[in-house]
Amino acid sequence: MSDSAAPPRPPLGAEQFTTACDYCVVGCSYRVWRWPVDARGAPDPGVPFANPAQHNVVRWQAEPTTCWCCPMRR
Repeated sequence: MSDSAAPPRPPLGAEQFTTACDYCVVGCSYRVWRWPVDARGAPDPGVPFANPAQHNVVRWQAEPTTCWCCPMRR
C-alpha cells in the first residue's frame, strides 16, 4: 500500500470510546477514535496501524468527522 492510500491516523486528543457490533448476537467490541476532518496535529503513537477498511468520514452532530475503528484485543 502506498502512503497516499493509507488512512489518516488519529491525532493526539482524538475522542476515543468503545462500542459493540450491531450485526449479530455475539457483540464483538471495537475501539473507535473520532475527530474533526480538518483536525491537524501529530498522530497518536498509541494507536495501532489502520487499513482503509477501518476508516470512514461520517457526520457527527452535523459536522464531517473522521472515524477510525479497530477490534478490541482480548
